[in-house]
Amino acid sequence: MRFLLPLLLFPTLALAGTSAPSILNGSLTLEECIRTAVRQNLDLQLERIVTLDARDAIEEARAPFDPALSADIDYNKRRSPAAGSELDGADQPESSGATVTTGVSKTFAPGTEVSLSGTLYERAETNSSFARINPEYNNRFALEIRQPLLAGGGSTVTLAPLRLAGLAAERADLQTLAELNRVLRDTEDAYWDLVAAAARLEIRRQSRDLATLIVEETESRQSAELATRIDLLEARAALAESNEEVLVAQSAGRDAADALFQVMGILLGTRPGALSLEPLPRNAPFVPDATTVFARALETAPEARALDSQIRSRELDLAVARRNRLPRLDATLGTGALGRDGEFGGSYRRAAAADGFFWEAGIEVRVPWGLRAGRAGARRAAAALESARLDRQKADLALLADIRAACREIALADQQVSAATSTAELNRLRFEQRREERRAGLSTLRDTLEAEEEAEAAELRILEARVTRQKAAARLAALEGALPARYGIDVSKATAPEAYLQP
Repeated sequence: MRFLLPLLLFPTLALAGTSAPSILNGSLTLEECIRTAVRQNLDLQLERIVTLDARDAIEEARAPFDPALSADIDYNKRRSPAAGSELDGADQPESSGATVTTGVSKTFAPGTEVSLSGTLYERAETNSSFARINPEYNNRFALEIRQPLLAGGGSTVTLAPLRLAGLAAERADLQTLAELNRVLRDTEDAYWDLVAAAARLEIRRQSRDLATLIVEETESRQSAELATRIDLLEARAALAESNEEVLVAQSAGRDAADALFQVMGILLGTRPGALSLEPLPRNAPFVPDATTVFARALETAPEARALDSQIRSRELDLAVARRNRLPRLDATLGTGALGRDGEFGGSYRRAAAADGFFWEAGIEVRVPWGLRAGRAGARRAAAALESARLDRQKADLALLADIRAACREIALADQQVSAATSTAELNRLRFEQRREERRAGLSTLRDTLEAEEEAEAAELRILEARVTRQKAAARLAALEGALPARYGIDVSKATAPEAYLQP
């Protein structure tokens, strides 16, 4: 049967993203709650923003591998107050010039820096009588290469920021997946809490109805002088207690509804209405072997996969730190063509014909005294890697303990349901017996009320055990990372694409 929560207990839903018929007929299923929570939960929305930010960090890390264009325009003019020597070629030396240069540079995966530059326009003019070409036009086209050989060199070092950004994006995706698991579990827990609150309220109301009936019977018996005033007062006290329990159950139902709606991320309306909920499943969930679940969780649980990603990041940090503790040794190579002429076009032609040229090669060495920073950085990176591995081991132990606890909780709750069901049937029969005995004058009102309380307590124990069993099953599925698949949510893209990791 479906539980129908009464009017004025819960306001009509104003579900964002929920179909109008669902609101009008007052039906709220678990599937509907799950779909709404996936769309509307604020924590999930925040995690999505973090994921997008991590994607942008990948693009930012790729930027150093993009070609960089450069340009420079310069104009200068100089006049000396007097000649410094006869070689100045003028009593008051004067010169002017203009230069326009451009270039492009790019860094490649091995750390190689390649730049190509050229002088588009360079003009120099002077009043010196010794100048052989005046005005003078120059052109220069050059190719320069720099390759780090030790520290700072190699694809491991050069691509490290990009790969670290990719791993960080992977962890952001996995964190979103972990948050999705938590939201699904919290939504399911909150839904069953609400169902339990509705069932608990129904049990309390049935008890109140019985208490009302007992009061009426006692009043009739007192009129027939078959019951005392104390019996009537005792019956009315039991009714007052039942009314109080109904009010408490109503308040607990409102709290449960608020908790569910908060997880779903929806706004509540103010128009009162009835709300129909799914009943608790009666069939016991399958209790898998904890070792089997643990083996699957190590491969599929997002928290475990995120820790693996963290270990890979620390391994990469250590590789970079070990490389960078070496001295700096760079090889440089440059070559180009030069052109000079008294006409602008002539300088281009001479440069194209390589009338002038240059080449250069060199080695640059930089050795920090004692290599202290590099060695300390390598030790710190090794310690961080060891810490990450220990964190994974601790997480595995905690995961195994949680899985075992959840499996035991399911098995225990199932046994409690069976035991409480038998007890409830017995207590209900005992209550009916006490009630008939009281009508025949063979039992006291106190005995009848105590039997009714025991029957009610047994029903509540069944309810609590079934809720515990259902929530433990959801907890076990969340630990394994299996809740999204249960509700048909595609999480196949919850990893950083390899394409992002290429420069």
